Amino acid sequence: MEYCSNCGEKLASEAKFCGSCVTKVMKDEKKVETKEEVNKEKTIETTTQQPKGSKKKIGMIVGAVLVLALIGFGLKASGMFTPKMEKYAGVYMKKRSGSMPGDHTESYNEVPLDSVEDESYIELTEDGVYKKGFIQRFNDTRELYAKRLGVTDYAIDGNEIKRNRSLNPDEIKEYVRLYLDSDGKRIANKSRYEKYMNAGSEYVEEKNDNYGRYELYDITNWYIKENENDLADHMEYDFINEDGELVSINYYSDEDKTSISIYNKE
Repeated sequence: MEYCSNCGEKLASEAKFCGSCVTKVMKDEKKVETKEEVNKEKTIETTTQQPKGSKKKIGMIVGAVLVLALIGFGLKASGMFTPKMEKYAGVYMKKRSGSMPGDHTESYNEVPLDSVEDESYIELTEDGVYKKGFIQRFNDTRELYAKRLGVTDYAIDGNEIKRNRSLNPDEIKEYVRLYLDSDGKRIANKSRYEKYMNAGSEYVEEKNDNYGRYELYDITNWYIKENENDLADHMEYDFINEDGELVSINYYSDEDKTSISIYNKE
């Protein structure tokens, strides 16, 4: 059995993310056998002394790093430097969106956009994790009752953000937070969340965040069933434009419709 090196929770076989803390599982990460070994290994890392001869090796490594840094600086100055994930890392809040009949993937500027306040966001992390979430509120009272979060990985090609669109449960995670009232009861009525429960969603834990107390459920099974027939009919293209905005273009061939969303970096 493998455990997360960050929080110590059990990892599913071949999982790319920890189901508890959503930390990315690196391929070359050392496997630990028990939760206690996580803390033990962290202690060892901070207390182990350098072996004899290590100073010479460290000097050689430092010299090599400096050479590589100078090379990288030269490439950057010449315009040949490939954009790094840290350049685009951050939280992008959805500010404008719109849709239009037809395929406008090559002429997306023709799609009329309106301002939105639905609190949807995309977060790109420096280690290649792509998070997409949105907050659900009642239309009349604006009271928060749930928050959805999808997690996968991504790659950068120029200014294009290539999200992993696989439906393999080991490569993606989908969660929902169902918020509770002061009596510990779910704020949402059953009709708003029973679709998740009927699809075999798993209870994870009860926690607090800046919105309040909530129950966390893993709804990956529901998400896969909802989207397993849509991939062939759905084209997605995300990129960072010249203004630093994240532009998400989605074309649905079965509906012959193009939807555009613009996210601003916080």
